[in-house]
Amino acid sequence: MKLGETLVKLVNGGARYERADPKHFDRFSSERLAFTPTRYRSVNHWKKHPPQADAYLCGSDQVWHYRSFAFIWLIKRYTDAVMLNFGSNDCLRIAYAPSFGVTKIQEKDLSWLKPKLDRFTCLSTRERSSVEMLESASQKPVEWVPDPTLLCPLSCLEAIADTHTIAPKEYFVYALGNVSVMKGRDIIDVLRTAGKSFNYTSSQFENDYEANCAPTIEQWLGLVK
Repeated sequence: MKLGETLVKLVNGGARYERADPKHFDRFSSERLAFTPTRYRSVNHWKKHPPQADAYLCGSDQVWHYRSFAFIWLIKRYTDAVMLNFGSNDCLRIAYAPSFGVTKIQEKDLSWLKPKLDRFTCLSTRERSSVEMLESASQKPVEWVPDPTLLCPLSCLEAIADTHTIAPKEYFVYALGNVSVMKGRDIIDVLRTAGKSFNYTSSQFENDYEANCAPTIEQWLGLVK
């Protein structure tokens, strides 16, 4: 997983950008999240030494975007991890708000995807449009649920928001890189023409030519606030 992320960042310039403006995701996760004593480095490691638990939970975002890899053998191994295809059959398996990143599951893929879906006790998806697709593939009821970031109480977010280390300006622009009516550069041109001050950050590196701040998670929450 780490190797794949590094290769993608090297190709699109992300590694260079993060060296200059680190967002400290690893520091945040080590301080805020609880981890198992064992670090799992492969699907085989999970299968040989599965975590002892009453339930496994996976999600969200495009964790089930199985078509994001080119080689079918790699896809199958990757989905064993993100579709919890390891451990005892007695363990509950719950999918909370995963996204496929596709609008249709190909018929040829159902033969190897469905046995993995069969192991799940509860299925849900983040996109309403994916409910019918997943129900058809799994032959199980599927719930439409909000992204887990929306389950977090406002008080929890405010407790870690940093509103001091990056000076707030009139506008905060956050670009995802999705297709939109106005491009990021156009938005910035409008703000500059109007004489407005702004903080601009991006989550995807094709837009970072205009970025003027690289907030940590705490700073990003502060800018949104």
